[in-house]
Amino acid sequence: MDIAIMAALLGAAICMGLGSLSNGAGIGYVVTGALRSWARQPSFSPALFRLMLVGQAGASTPSIFALVVALILVIKMASPEGAAADSWAQAAAFLSSGLCLGFGSLGSGIGCGLVGCDAVEAVGRNPRQSGKIMLYMLVGQAWSQTPNILALVIGLMMVFGSFGGVTGIETVSMVGRLLAVGICMGIGAIGPAVGIGLVGAKFCRALADTPGHGDGLLRNTFFVGAAVAESTTVYAFVIALLLLFGS
Repeated sequence: MDIAIMAALLGAAICMGLGSLSNGAGIGYVVTGALRSWARQPSFSPALFRLMLVGQAGASTPSIFALVVALILVIKMASPEGAAADSWAQAAAFLSSGLCLGFGSLGSGIGCGLVGCDAVEAVGRNPRQSGKIMLYMLVGQAWSQTPNILALVIGLMMVFGSFGGVTGIETVSMVGRLLAVGICMGIGAIGPAVGIGLVGAKFCRALADTPGHGDGLLRNTFFVGAAVAESTTVYAFVIALLLLFGS
């Protein structure tokens, strides 16, 4: 079997396997918050159930991104014109894209699960704040997925990039560069996504405990804290672009 086809298979497996790892845990974590809320507020169970489903949907988004890239890699493998099958550089691009989005999905799955769990539990503590808590749960989950989206962008650039024309001594340099891109962006997306999820989770809990401060100090702290946590994944994104397109 040609090297690029093998790399596409391996990249798809890594992408989908890692992409499902933390997302399943995050989805289950949302349910634990719902169960604790139902024990505290049995009469509010229909609204809690709806909020739980919304939180689970948000936590499952990173695995959908991983599924898309894995399917593209499989299609590339099955299409003769989709890849230079004997190119080591093209093989590195396929493998690196799987690493990039696989690792990039780990943090977002956990972060979204943390936000969803604490949001559902916060509604059980203070049902009157359910509308505001749901709004900021969605904001927190969407923000926690930003590192995953940056990893998706880098991964798609490598999947659809043309590296089959690289030959000779340049091949070694290009293979190393492409693998470095996937490692940089993939691992660089884990910590920020978890950090943003922690900030969003505690903000939802604070909305339930101190509802009078939700539109002031707490909200500003949430935005600033999440933005600072996100900054490190932007650094990884910039370095990944320099590695990918630098001379």
